[in-house]
Amino acid sequence: MEEKDIRFVDGHLHLDIAAVKDPGRASWLAEKGCLAVSWAFGLKVLSKAALEVYLVAQERVMARLAAEGLAVRFLTGVHPRNIPADFVREAVPGLLRPHLAHPLCAGIGEIGLETGSEREKGILAAQLTLAGTDMARGKVIGIHTPRGDKDRITAQLLDFMEDFPLDRNRVVMDHASPSTIGAILERGYFAGITLSPVKTSPAELAAMLETHALKADRIMVNTDSGLEFHEDLFSLLSSGLLPDEVLRKITRDNALAFYGLA
Repeated sequence: MEEKDIRFVDGHLHLDIAAVKDPGRASWLAEKGCLAVSWAFGLKVLSKAALEVYLVAQERVMARLAAEGLAVRFLTGVHPRNIPADFVREAVPGLLRPHLAHPLCAGIGEIGLETGSEREKGILAAQLTLAGTDMARGKVIGIHTPRGDKDRITAQLLDFMEDFPLDRNRVVMDHASPSTIGAILERGYFAGITLSPVKTSPAELAAMLETHALKADRIMVNTDSGLEFHEDLFSLLSSGLLPDEVLRKITRDNALAFYGLA
């Protein structure tokens, strides 16, 4: 799919999971003109061996979908909810470097904090260190912000990341909420907003954009779809809720530029 044929970008979903759950979904995305960026998150990852198997499987599914004609990229990484008991931070480079070398891999993600534990911070530190090196090759970082205790742990995460020399133009902090998006944008990161019934409604999205209108160039919308697929982003395109210029930025142009595809 050429850039001119891309109608919108879902910059964060779990397409390897969705493609198994709903085999026709990849064809639907291609038909609608979507470029999909699939972030790493495995189901039932209970050991280092299982994590290794998952990341290989994710890469293979993305390669297959690309061969079938879907515009795809993927991020590889260790999600904070995918840290097995037998996994140590020293294993991060050896685990991720082979996948980062794949031509469809745009960078490292989904990484971040869920509970803010010291163990999560150790694994995150190892991944941010590796990502800092790979940024020189045009890679990006996709950061997870937590479901619970969101304001406190997001603030903790933002402070934690200050210790790493990252190009903030190549980092997106995802699942931004009305109470966290301001801090994310003020630190110079891109903000991802997950549009779905369980995360952010179209009305909440519109309110955040109104509040942060001057930074609309650094906001991207996604669905975080996986076992359940959300069509909210596609529906937004024809909703008339937002001005066309803003809509095009947050659903297409910002993401194409961020992922180096424009």
